[in-house]
Amino acid sequence: NYEEAIKYYNSEFLTKENLKRDCMSNVRYANQPEDSVMIYVNGSLAFIKMSVAQCFLATGKKEAALATVNEAIAKISANSNIPTEDFYNTRGIIYLNFGKFKEAKDDFDKAISINPQMGIAYVNRALAKCNLNNKKPVYTSTFSIGVNNKNFNGVYTFPVEIKMKKDNENLRLALEDCKKAIETDSQLAYA
Repeated sequence: NYEEAIKYYNSEFLTKENLKRDCMSNVRYANQPEDSVMIYVNGSLAFIKMSVAQCFLATGKKEAALATVNEAIAKISANSNIPTEDFYNTRGIIYLNFGKFKEAKDDFDKAISINPQMGIAYVNRALAKCNLNNKKPVYTSTFSIGVNNKNFNGVYTFPVEIKMKKDNENLRLALEDCKKAIETDSQLAYA
């Protein structure tokens, strides 16, 4: 239940202060400088925020999803080892839901530049490219959070009026992205 997940993620147990206290009592972090602990705490909070954003999107709360994923991205420290491609892939999916295909494409570009092996980001970018000239939003209808222990994916419903021309450069580039997705993950049925 996404609503229950949102309540849990926003509970008092997952506050910055509580996470910091728990880290300081952990043998691994007990003798670490506070700035090292805070990098871990902020990274944990960023992942929590990303999960909340995904739950908001799954419940149709697009504005809250976008605001929350932006908070998550802001928490990522430049000197941490956090894999940020999932954050940009998630925000790209949210932008698809708003019909902001250029912004979605830019975020999928960013995810791919961070991790060129992220097959689902190629598929998502292909969806954005196909719709760059379309002004209607894409609607997600089914979600799979944590596929392959990592990615957040949605099943998309597109407006039926989309017209593709044979010489459409965006369509050609989208097909190239699908090919790349299959090359990176031959089990990726979305491509």
